Amino acid sequence: MGKTIRLGVKIRRGGFWLADRLAGGKVRKFYRELKKSPEERPPPSQELQKLLAHTAATTDFYKAYKGCTDIRYYPVVTKDVIRKNYNRFVSSAFRGRFLHVMKTSGTSGERFSVLQNREKRKRVLAELIYYNEQCGLFPGDKFVYFRAWYPDNRRSNLVFRAMNMIPMECTSLSDPSLQTLAALLQKDRSITALKGYATSFGAMADYFERQGLTPDCFHIQTIISGAERLDSSTRARLENLFGCPVVSRYSNQENGILAQQAIENDAFVPNTAHYLFEFLKLDSDMPASDGEPSRLIVTDLYNRATPFIRYDTGDIVLSRCDSAGNGIITDISGRCDEIVYDTRGNKISPNSAVLDFLPFPKILRYQLVQHSLRDF
Repeated sequence: MGKTIRLGVKIRRGGFWLADRLAGGKVRKFYRELKKSPEERPPPSQELQKLLAHTAATTDFYKAYKGCTDIRYYPVVTKDVIRKNYNRFVSSAFRGRFLHVMKTSGTSGERFSVLQNREKRKRVLAELIYYNEQCGLFPGDKFVYFRAWYPDNRRSNLVFRAMNMIPMECTSLSDPSLQTLAALLQKDRSITALKGYATSFGAMADYFERQGLTPDCFHIQTIISGAERLDSSTRARLENLFGCPVVSRYSNQENGILAQQAIENDAFVPNTAHYLFEFLKLDSDMPASDGEPSRLIVTDLYNRATPFIRYDTGDIVLSRCDSAGNGIITDISGRCDEIVYDTRGNKISPNSAVLDFLPFPKILRYQLVQHSLRDF
């Protein structure tokens, strides 16, 4: 039997799609494209050629590549290269037009701002809806979202209520904070999903297990972990605690949702509808072999405002081809999944360091090292 849909959820879900329809229906259009099989979508090669032609004609950085249709001749670029040549990457076709500014929080120690044209932004929203639904989280469903909240990403309480989202600060993972969370999840049976960082879920699992909590204490139907690698043991513990599917998502703020685990296994299925993926050797730009640690290189097929062509994500992955010849990511090991502690021994998320550095925009890179409870 399907789950009972509450009236408030129906209203929110209908309101979202109505607003999209009044704005031209682009999000639904892109969402429906994602639901199609790869054979039914526009060929990635076709979209790539459109991107390369647009980029060569409208950006200073790529103007020397006009007429070049083989992506292998384009340079691999890093976040630092784009940042140092920022104006040369921005497309002249969008100057003076409304663009969405996506700012990365700097959890890796490097801040970044990216311009996204309207179509790209709506594709990101379509990705979010599509991949949430793969896990059982639909527009309007009530969920708790763990992350480091700061002025650039925090919305008003009215917006949070409209989204049916409960924002939970992940920079403190102390027992009192987790006790408050446990009480909320037991009291509010309309909360059906949890989203957040792997470090938050690991600390939550530790506390909930100590309290002897079991699936019948909650009404959680799906858990989505992102931003960091969720190890298989934590995934199994969460499934045991909540009795629901637990899925790890691989995404970044500058592009969008790149890949997501299938519910039935640990492999990540890449989002080939919106991105082109390359797996290159660690010490050269040659293709890596199946099962060999490699750099993940992404080409964003739809960001025309700030094109990302052969973008080195900075992550090290393992990949292989499945029985159908499709590339899948079997492991992602390039993201930090450490826990740090405050001076009283309470667990805190490493993302808390982000908040300390936000008032200093001229600091472009930083690193936090903890040697002991009082030695940072």
